Amino acid sequence: MFDERMKSFREWFESDEHKWSKPVQEMTAKLWKRSEQYRESLTQPGCYRTSNQVDRLMNRMTRLMYSGRGIHGNHLASELRLRGWALMRNFVPYARRSGVTREYTSPANKLNQHNYHDNWLENLQIPASMNGIHCT
Repeated sequence: MFDERMKSFREWFESDEHKWSKPVQEMTAKLWKRSEQYRESLTQPGCYRTSNQVDRLMNRMTRLMYSGRGIHGNHLASELRLRGWALMRNFVPYARRSGVTREYTSPANKLNQHNYHDNWLENLQIPASMNGIHCT
């Protein structure tokens, strides 16, 4: 199955209807050379194909650390800044302006499957005051 997909992709990529830039051609050539290495991971059912989910969070955290000059200076201040960032990431609602109706409003809501309040800030304050304990 994997070989068929790679062959089909290569045929499509090399067809006359496409004009690819040099960097794109180089990256696909690299992909085809390493296809045997990718075969093992890509044939595993249910496995993530990329690390995008982690990379997006880590890129944001890297920018936060850079803007705060890393962990230079007061260790407690750096720790509190990172903890605050993590809390905000968990409780700030998913893109509300998109107009998309979602089953869960935030990562914390999805994890707990419970919302204490319609206001996201109060949703953050309530579990924080209960030391993270969920009470219904």
